[in-house]
Amino acid sequence: MSFMEKMRGYSHTIEEYEKTPKGHHDIFDYAGAVVLVVVSIAAMVGFALLILAKVDGSL
Repeated sequence: MSFMEKMRGYSHTIEEYEKTPKGHHDIFDYAGAVVLVVVSIAAMVGFALLILAKVDGSL
């Protein structure tokens, strides 16, 4: 089974799961969690860069 066939299979499975009420709710929950993780990481990186800039004296 090729990589593309596997990806099509995963995509089909997710699409079928999304059609159920539980799946629809879960997918939105997972998407919200991903957004929170990305925002948290961006904030931590931003604060770390700000602290490093102040320590370095270039800000």
